[in-house]
Amino acid sequence: MQKILCAMLLCGVLGACSQAGPFVTNLSFGKDEIVVEKCQVEHNFMTGIIRNVDCTSQSIKK
Repeated sequence: MQKILCAMLLCGVLGACSQAGPFVTNLSFGKDEIVVEKCQVEHNFMTGIIRNVDCTSQSIKK
């Protein structure tokens, strides 16, 4: 019974983990707008290279 309870608790904890990774945000101020760029950061453990992936950009009018 205790093993089943521990297994259910472990599944609940792992299921609640977010898949959102670390993000880098860049703000640029233009003449009539603010540009927000958000990229997800990916670290390759084999090569040690850090790179930006899945970048999105959004403009906000002043």
